[in-house]
Amino acid sequence: MLAEVRPDGFTMLDTYRLAFADGLFAVRDGAEIRVAQGDGIGAQLLRAQLGDDGALRLVAYNHRAAPADQRRALLAALAAAFSDSARHAAIRLDPAAWPAVALEALRASGVLADGGHCMREGWAQQADLWLVGPHLPCATLPMFTDGRRHPRRPPAPHGDVYARDLPALGVRFTLRGWQPAEDAERIARWFDEPRVRDGWPGTQPGADGPQGTAPDTDPHVIPLVGCFDGEPFAYVEAFWLKEDALAPHVAARDYDRGLRMLVGESRWRGPHCVAGWLPSVVHYLFLDDPRTEAVGCAVPAGHARVADHLARHGFARQRRLALADAQPLWMRTLRETFFSGRHV
Repeated sequence: MLAEVRPDGFTMLDTYRLAFADGLFAVRDGAEIRVAQGDGIGAQLLRAQLGDDGALRLVAYNHRAAPADQRRALLAALAAAFSDSARHAAIRLDPAAWPAVALEALRASGVLADGGHCMREGWAQQADLWLVGPHLPCATLPMFTDGRRHPRRPPAPHGDVYARDLPALGVRFTLRGWQPAEDAERIARWFDEPRVRDGWPGTQPGADGPQGTAPDTDPHVIPLVGCFDGEPFAYVEAFWLKEDALAPHVAARDYDRGLRMLVGESRWRGPHCVAGWLPSVVHYLFLDDPRTEAVGCAVPAGHARVADHLARHGFARQRRLALADAQPLWMRTLRETFFSGRHV
């Protein structure tokens, strides 16, 4: 099988499969794209051909499919079209050829623009392709924590919350909620390595977690575990900035998020792996609540490589923060910057 080596170092296979929720999947075989839901001939939803000019031409579609399935099938086809490289900012459709109900749904959600152009940054914000389970945002209800006014936050999730196939790595990346019974021991093992221990800002997560609390008991911190093909390899803390100790230093808005992260399994280190999981984590945070406008990360001093990874994936270096015990580099990406930068 021939493969294309991309400028970012990824090796892109000619043939691969992208799986989504509810049994939906897309198969990319060279320029041909097939979308189906389940098994059998009747499960096929559409077939299309992607041209070098960025035009996605419809070959056949299942006209008996429900309108919602037609919309998701077209989104899945776009996922296959966009997945081979970041060169396409838009995929062009012939409005006369595609099902009107699917086009109307994409137009209403901001994916389809004038001239039949499906915008990558609009497609990448369609949460139901990647979020697992119900994902309605929490109602805006004010409350106070340590004298800081902020919106009420949803409870920490359980089970998988995000899933994305990464054809260039040949793996499926998932994020799931922290499970104390199995994760505390794993995190402790990871922290036995000086590399991990020295790179984490603050106290080791776990039974005595950050700031003296277990990570699953602090309502403003969402502890997550990153997995490749089901194997846990990374720990992530996504926190609401508004009520965090960093808030006075970074002018946080109500739904801005902060990020702390570590890679515990050495075999999943390296820039190629980072290029798969880091933008996926940021993608999840922007999809998790459409009101989130920025994601930030305080990079400990002396960790220039981490800052470089963040910069490659849309984060801008802001300034050094003058904290009581440290001067981390504050880096931030905006929703518009991230999605227009084709990081998904």
